[in-house]
Amino acid sequence: MDTTVVNALSFDKQQLLWALLLIIGFPVLMLALNEFIQFFKRREKPIASTLKYCRNLVLPLCATILLLQNILETPDDAVALRILKTLLWISLLHVALSFINDVVFAEAIPGSWQARVPKLLIDLSRAFLVLIGAATILSTVWDLDLGALVTALGVGSVVIGLALQEPLSNVFAGIMLLFEQPIKIGDWIEVEGVSGQVAEINWRAVHVLLPATSDMLLVPNSILYKGTFRNMSRPARHHTEFIEIGFSYDDPPNKVRRVILGVIRKIPDILTTPEPKVLTQAFADYAITYRILFTIAEKQEPALVRSEFMNRIWYACRRYGLTIPFPTTQEIALEPPPPTSSNTLTTAELLSRFPQLGITEFPSLDMAPLAIHVEEYSQGEPIVSEGDPLRGVHFLFRGSARLTVKDRAGNVQEIASLQQGDFFGEGALQARAISDVTVTAMEDSDIAVLEPEVVQKLIAKLPRLAREIGSVIDSRRRAIQTARQIVRAVD
Repeated sequence: MDTTVVNALSFDKQQLLWALLLIIGFPVLMLALNEFIQFFKRREKPIASTLKYCRNLVLPLCATILLLQNILETPDDAVALRILKTLLWISLLHVALSFINDVVFAEAIPGSWQARVPKLLIDLSRAFLVLIGAATILSTVWDLDLGALVTALGVGSVVIGLALQEPLSNVFAGIMLLFEQPIKIGDWIEVEGVSGQVAEINWRAVHVLLPATSDMLLVPNSILYKGTFRNMSRPARHHTEFIEIGFSYDDPPNKVRRVILGVIRKIPDILTTPEPKVLTQAFADYAITYRILFTIAEKQEPALVRSEFMNRIWYACRRYGLTIPFPTTQEIALEPPPPTSSNTLTTAELLSRFPQLGITEFPSLDMAPLAIHVEEYSQGEPIVSEGDPLRGVHFLFRGSARLTVKDRAGNVQEIASLQQGDFFGEGALQARAISDVTVTAMEDSDIAVLEPEVVQKLIAKLPRLAREIGSVIDSRRRAIQTARQIVRAVD
């Protein structure tokens, strides 16, 4: 009995040293790691998660292996010890890769070389290091012959390659895209009729962010490599959009060009350089087609700019009498119906729609009914710009608008808001018929323009109308002067 106890307690000095090291060192290292983890967590550093992995897995594995190998003297070829060493090697490899990612790439400054490194390259480098680590584990821990293993994998790779043909195609296509670099993160591309911004390039697909819908489109690398796509950020950081629209054969091409270019110049998201172009494309079956080219900045969403352009084109066509035709079947009647007179109003009917003028009694006016042409404007569209010639007095039939002026620094100052029944463009009655203000539709609005000669006849017949227009001219002139004096005082 005494001999057994003595043998059980007879540790040599080396075993005692390892025992003391584990008893003292393990708790000390655990406490130190805890302190470091809390330190980095307070500063929201990504390395805190890596250190937590070391504390929870790497350090206990090291302590267990040291206990089995140096204190309990477990044989090196024991299966349990080999499994623990394998887990330790895997954990160390994971910690090393995570540490490199946390230090080099996780907090990369935008525009630095770390931020420009494609995610696909990082993933491939990680996979390569994992393969080296796996080979090292098999060779050192399990004493396997790597040559025989490579031969076995070579035979099985044929079967694996056939089974994983599509994923491998995406991987190699991603590698080719990485070397050729036709796209980079942040580029705007158009693929299969959808445009968006490249958010990520990984081993399987390119992630394209669609700002209009806040969705993420995943495009397999093989589709990009084998197919056709458009990079709207190369070679310049802005890109050109083109739209084809057909107009009636009754619309003169030069008039169509003027109207389209006028619409383009009033959309702020479209660049003036290079100059927009309107090209006569073809004489189609039922329309003359035009190709419209304009350039937008990279930061703008193409779909939104195209939508704004298409909206304004529709309203411009209604204002200028242009027709966007579509295939129709025409029937010719023997007796055409009589023309409607929905847009023909008497002077009294016209003025009664504008109670702000304060005219309630209309004397007998020797004037023919007025043919009123109503123009439609979309929300946010300029109706009249500062410095534009005035065609006449504009009456707001429906909607609302605002009047603004610009100071010498280009700042916009609002001087008045208009509602249904108000009018503007009274400067057309003066010798210099130039607009002093910019009038912008605040919602979809209908505007009727009366020529100066017609308004002059109305003023001659209705003195009250002359007083109202004169009062508006004086009040708006004072508002313009006051706004510009405030700007000059600020300057």
